[in-house]
Amino acid sequence: MPVWSCSIELALEARVAGALSPADGRTIAWHYTTAATDTEAAARVGITSGAWQRRRSRAVARRTATFQPRRAA
Repeated sequence: MPVWSCSIELALEARVAGALSPADGRTIAWHYTTAATDTEAAARVGITSGAWQRRRSRAVARRTATFQPRRAA
């Protein structure tokens, strides 16, 4: 299975679990499925390239945290 397919699947699972907003899910999906640069993607949603990169980074971090094993207290 391609890496992007796994990433999209995990984003969908995180969205269903309530860990990602629809915008976060779209951000991850656009990153893995389009040839758009960060600048093009940012312009599409009306934000700066830096803001887009931060949004994507935070969304990926939330997606990753959703599937991390919980440590015993």
